[in-house]
Amino acid sequence: MDASGTDDDTPALGVWTVAAGAIATTSAVTAPLPDLIVSAYAWSPAGDRIVAVAADRSSGQGRLVLLELDDAGAGLRRGPLDPQIEDHRAADAPVWSPSGDRLLFPVTAGVGHNVLLADLAGGEVEPLTTSGDNVNAVWMPDGRGVLFLSWSRSGTTWTLLDLASGRRGTFLFHRQVLDSRPAWSSDGQTLAFASYAEQRFSIWTLDLADGQPRLAIVSRQELGAPRFVGWGTTAGR
Repeated sequence: MDASGTDDDTPALGVWTVAAGAIATTSAVTAPLPDLIVSAYAWSPAGDRIVAVAADRSSGQGRLVLLELDDAGAGLRRGPLDPQIEDHRAADAPVWSPSGDRLLFPVTAGVGHNVLLADLAGGEVEPLTTSGDNVNAVWMPDGRGVLFLSWSRSGTTWTLLDLASGRRGTFLFHRQVLDSRPAWSSDGQTLAFASYAEQRFSIWTLDLADGQPRLAIVSRQELGAPRFVGWGTTAGR
């Protein structure tokens, strides 16, 4: 699915149905958001819901919006979202937990960012960070913990929060460069991430067993977020 627009600027989404390895149908689905401008969105793990970052067209007030795919998979409807979650102006697309019941999202705090954790069932929102510039939060593959990066003038600090044991944070390492966009392997044993230093962009991998970052790709052009696929790590431009 990809975001698009219609002639009258009504928010819409393009839906591609894939069958037997080929695109079977293409259709446009109008999203029920006539008074909002959507800037980012994220699919749920099950592929039946979307959380979108939106702003009111007239006031500019930001909010989160839940959209649900209808039973036929041919349309979207506005879904229920607790006001305690909806009223937040996220700085980027939320990240769904592997189980689809919680969200991570960043909010702007002064000149930095904090990471918030939202429980979709109960409506509770709690800060996982309260100061600094904390970005790129991602779930561990088993959903037990959250990894996030903290930027400062001295570089990037990597921290892992164990949510299952009372939010205890574990310092992983600090690098004197600007790291970003971490991604986990499916077994939770390896990380891939982007980095920038000395006017060069690069992709690195990190085996948690030895804690040593290893250079995979270097370029003078900006590289996209790395992702693990069946045959290794990939990054787009």
